[in-house]
Amino acid sequence: MKKILHLLAGVLVAALFIWLSLRDADLSELARQLGGIRYGWLLPFLGIVLLGNYLRAERWKMVLDDESGLSHSRLQLFTGLMYGLTANVVVPRAGEFLRALYVSRHTGMETSRLFGTIVLERVLDMLMMLIMLLVTVILLITDSRLLEQVFGREGAAYIGLLTSATGLTVIGLTILTGFGLLWYLRVRADKNPDKKTEAADESKITSLIKGFLRGVVAVRNLKNWPLFVVYTILIWLGYVAMSLLPFYAFDFHITYDFGWIQAFVITVVGAVGVTLPSPGGIGTYHYLVQQGLFYLYGVPMMTALGYATVNHLANLFGILLIAAGLFVVNQRLIVGKPGTKIPFSELFR
Repeated sequence: MKKILHLLAGVLVAALFIWLSLRDADLSELARQLGGIRYGWLLPFLGIVLLGNYLRAERWKMVLDDESGLSHSRLQLFTGLMYGLTANVVVPRAGEFLRALYVSRHTGMETSRLFGTIVLERVLDMLMMLIMLLVTVILLITDSRLLEQVFGREGAAYIGLLTSATGLTVIGLTILTGFGLLWYLRVRADKNPDKKTEAADESKITSLIKGFLRGVVAVRNLKNWPLFVVYTILIWLGYVAMSLLPFYAFDFHITYDFGWIQAFVITVVGAVGVTLPSPGGIGTYHYLVQQGLFYLYGVPMMTALGYATVNHLANLFGILLIAAGLFVVNQRLIVGKPGTKIPFSELFR
């Protein structure tokens, strides 16, 4: 029942934002916009989807390898990641659990610990998105009315609070405290390398909680911080490039002189939409990107909605295509290995 309610809530959120996007829409104009786009950008777009998600899996491998002292299969981690992204299209955030479950069944690692590392990854990505949002607001959007038109009154108020002197101070102190805690945990772990973390009579719930917390703080064991940071920056540069390439589909680079700066801003606006509880960002992404293009750059509403629709569909198509390819590869690789073949449908039980 809880899963059904979660799914229904996500569908309702998506439906609300789809209605907001289409309430004054001229569907014939939207169809004309979609029918006249160029498709030469699609191939490099799909390449960036593949590369960006591979780098995300590689970054996750760094955390898991350094935390456990073992080397994990890139194929298994990449497959788990893509299966999770596919599941998120159906049920918001369900993919995080599926991803941890898939990798746990193939590697024997604790599901709770894997989920902890995924939460860690999400926290770091939220921090990166927050930094980009602050840059966008401070340097590019100086009119508070624009913020309200793009993000809504409550969203604009929240962003205004974050970018105020008090908000920036709290954010800075939180980041410093977090790094201080990680440093303390790293030093403590180095001083007590042989200390057991679980008692023999430890309850299952306590074990799950400890496994989860070990995953969350696994970043303390990273041996190559610069490479980890480079992966994170490259992942987000990929998102910006994915906003840039569809500009060429609609000739925005000619009509509006769009380039990397506009792609950076639209990436931030779209990222806010994806964080809302809608399946795969459906509706929320479309609405916020439409509002951003219209109010920030004067792109007509239908053209802006067409851009958001094409961008979202291309990304969704890329994810599904990669996940399907990995499913076929994994099924072929594990043929004849008893006990290792896990039907995809079983992971949703």
